[in-house]
Amino acid sequence: MDIDDQGVAFNEKVLLSDIVDLAEICKSKCDTKYLTTLLYMSLRFFNIKWEDINQFLKDVGFMIAETSHKWATMFIKGDYEEFSNDLRGGKQTDSFYDMFPEIEADAKAFVVQVCSRKSGEFKALHLTQFIDEKYYELTGLEKQTGDDFIRTERSCRVDLRKWGAKFEANSQRPYFEGHERDDMFMMNRRFEVAKANKDKSKGLVEICKELGVQLPAKVKLHEIREIFSKHRAFQNVTKLEILAMKYNVKIIYCPKYHCELNSIEGL
Repeated sequence: MDIDDQGVAFNEKVLLSDIVDLAEICKSKCDTKYLTTLLYMSLRFFNIKWEDINQFLKDVGFMIAETSHKWATMFIKGDYEEFSNDLRGGKQTDSFYDMFPEIEADAKAFVVQVCSRKSGEFKALHLTQFIDEKYYELTGLEKQTGDDFIRTERSCRVDLRKWGAKFEANSQRPYFEGHERDDMFMMNRRFEVAKANKDKSKGLVEICKELGVQLPAKVKLHEIREIFSKHRAFQNVTKLEILAMKYNVKIIYCPKYHCELNSIEGL
């Protein structure tokens, strides 16, 4: 039995997106020139047409055939030193998420939330747009007309795979298996809390500035509230409370009197 009869149909067009994703992963681990030259030489070895090779290399995001041919010729002729110089597209020292871990956390939670919906057509492009908005929100920079996304759609597809997403066979829609798993639930809950608290800390930050309170970097909303509760400006004691403490009387502040509260509050 031919092994190709089992498993994946490698000649289907839909598989190209999987190849593109794998190419992006490879480019993050190894120099693009090496990968492209290896692939180009392999395809030429199997007598694939030059035009088809060129189109395929462009589709997966590698160097075009003309450039690949130049490097392949240089390698075959034994000029290894020249071939090894001028490395392009190699692994970067710091990845995007190394620089912005908070964006990664928000992006993961966002993905889990939207993928858990039974309806809708979430795609990698939506993640690309979300990350772009988060980046400019975090850095305070202003996006100029014509600027590219801060993270490409191809990179976001790879992100989705790294975070456990799978892609349906006949569509570009990612999904997660087992949404009730604890890690998925926690990420989803974190996003919901963050969304509920969005912009609520801005007014509190302004008050802190007026009071001369120094807030730590990346302070959270609940931490600001805790700082406020301990500040002397919010610890004023009324004359009524002073009198109650003198005679060891406990004061309970109740809502405005209403007959409907009688049975509840004992008023």
